[in-house]
Amino acid sequence: MHKVVIAPRLAIFIITLGVMFSACNGCDDPNNNDPNNLQQSGNGKLVVSPSPVAFSQVPLGSEDTIDLQLRNVSSDPLQIYTVTLEPRNGGSIDDLTLEGLPGGQFEIAPQDRFTLTVRYKPTTTTAASGQIVLETSDPDFTVASPAVVPIATLANQPEIQALPTQVRFTRQPVTAPSANQVLSITNTGTAPLLLTREPVYSGGGDFSITVPARTYPLEIKPYPFDDPEALENNPRDYLLEVDVRYRALGDGSDTGDVLIYSNDTSQANPGNEEEGLLAVPVLASADAPCILVDSIARNLGQVPVGQKIPDIVNIENCGTEPLNITSVRILENSDEEEYELDLGEWDLDGNGDVDEPVRIEPGASDSFRLDYTPLAEGTDQATIGIFSNDPITPQQDVTVVGRGALGACPTAVAVGRIKGQGASGRPSIGAAPLDYIILDGSQSNDEDGNIPNAEENFEWEVISGPPDAVVQLREAMEAPGDWRYREVRLLLAGEYKFGLRVRDNQGFESCNQAEVTVRAVPNEKILVELTWTNPEDPDENDTVGSDVDIHLVKMGPGQWFTDPYDIYFRNANSGPGSDNNGIWNPESPSLDIDDTDGVGPENIQMNDPANCQWYSVGVHYYRQVFGTAYATVRIYIDGGLVFEKLNVPLQRGGQFWDVARIHWDSRQVLEVDEVLPAAPEGQAPAVTSDMASSGLCSEANLY
Repeated sequence: MHKVVIAPRLAIFIITLGVMFSACNGCDDPNNNDPNNLQQSGNGKLVVSPSPVAFSQVPLGSEDTIDLQLRNVSSDPLQIYTVTLEPRNGGSIDDLTLEGLPGGQFEIAPQDRFTLTVRYKPTTTTAASGQIVLETSDPDFTVASPAVVPIATLANQPEIQALPTQVRFTRQPVTAPSANQVLSITNTGTAPLLLTREPVYSGGGDFSITVPARTYPLEIKPYPFDDPEALENNPRDYLLEVDVRYRALGDGSDTGDVLIYSNDTSQANPGNEEEGLLAVPVLASADAPCILVDSIARNLGQVPVGQKIPDIVNIENCGTEPLNITSVRILENSDEEEYELDLGEWDLDGNGDVDEPVRIEPGASDSFRLDYTPLAEGTDQATIGIFSNDPITPQQDVTVVGRGALGACPTAVAVGRIKGQGASGRPSIGAAPLDYIILDGSQSNDEDGNIPNAEENFEWEVISGPPDAVVQLREAMEAPGDWRYREVRLLLAGEYKFGLRVRDNQGFESCNQAEVTVRAVPNEKILVELTWTNPEDPDENDTVGSDVDIHLVKMGPGQWFTDPYDIYFRNANSGPGSDNNGIWNPESPSLDIDDTDGVGPENIQMNDPANCQWYSVGVHYYRQVFGTAYATVRIYIDGGLVFEKLNVPLQRGGQFWDVARIHWDSRQVLEVDEVLPAAPEGQAPAVTSDMASSGLCSEANLY
């Protein structure tokens, strides 16, 4: 955003331009003082872009500018006589200025253009609404019907947010100590939020709250999404944390509410239209399903009139028993019913509701789609009802707000390619594990403006990836600082999906989400993958975590943890150039990734396994930092997944999991699945009964 100092301005900005040419073309007043008899020198053709001038959300105290181009697309000169900034539809232009005009009538040469600047600096919560009126020599416009360019802005309003949206405790016995959770109150709007009084608790005696000592009304500033240091340095300015405490006083379920009063009047307070009321449920229950919606107050922002945008509503089961979604309905819709449900497979018969109860297991989630198509300028609101077997919240209401605005949404276009390969990108590509992928959104476009190259204008996301994969998008090294491109490394085999939404210079988000699908298929004969998880690790993606190692031993005469027979972090490469004494000829396996701080992956690949050879796969809990590690091993042969063992618990450091045996060239994997109390250093992998009875070559001569 370009920031300059704003010069003083008039409420109505009118420039009336004097005569610049001697010809009058029939004017009654030879001095051209009659405003209804404008000089008509030249019959140029005026095209104005963008039209309308639509500002995205500009918070109080900030400002934004949009360049307005006046183009003459004809072979004749175009005269601009007057330019007027006027209110539109009874709105105000107090916060709008028009800059860059010369001091009199001016001419735009054939096929040339002139640029004006519209500046918006909101000082109140009321949206500005104006229009630019141009009187020109273009014969398509007259004094009675001049060229008009609407100007649209968005009002600044507070928006209260309380997280979590429900404070839920697991039901405790009477003898249990008290438990507590923190309820955070923030302002996700663009104007100051005023908590008009101290939050209070209403409900059963099992719950209580503690509120920090503050003075009310309490002002909470808009959340500093773009300035995390502001929150870190002055947290009291941006949030209020309420301590919610629970101690069971008897049997059965307990419920209550934390009541928060504010100037966000979108939260209805019956009997008091001047004050909003947000009630946050507080509850404790026995084993039961629990519905948790990713957001129950959804703001879709401004959307071009006539354009459809989808909004995905995600539902998670936060309980301990299966959650059954029995119905999803629009309870309240906007005047023209701009909102429409798309329930997908939930509604195969097309009656607009759930066919059969949708079962969501504990900890799992599912989703449906809500489409919004504004038909006119202005705000549209709807309420969606989600009905389930949650005993506490059998009906979960979701409110949705969107704003129709003049303009057109941009188009997101995304392709992918393997880094270092010159081939052009495609929306769907094949690759191999450990490849680097370049995601390219540079073909995204906007028909009535442009897409600035900034983080907020190119919203990349990881839609999905293989199970257990940690997928991180980062700056593309071949295009540093360019948000149109992202780079990702495929650490595991499987399918990855990436999404891109773009936002143009007018604040419109793309009505589509572009997707790139990448299928990572191993190109080695044998690939062994290890991942793990530590539930007790508070952040498995940081640099502190438990270390689990993958091992691959060539049997006969190989031993665990013995070089050069065992491929693991101490003997990672037994290929050409290594000191392998010919043991690994022709196989040349290698450990490609050694992860030391949690979750993995680690993998060992082999391109040339030897015929009539057995290989042992093992996992060692090398260093325990956070409790039990749950290890998963997958084995791929010729690019296909042939073995998968999930979440085997290793309860303490030093334990060793003897996983499986691989035979070549039968391409068979025989499961062992034995957890040993300590690492079998220097011991030969056991010849199992399954190996002995397999009839496969070389088994009898291994040791």
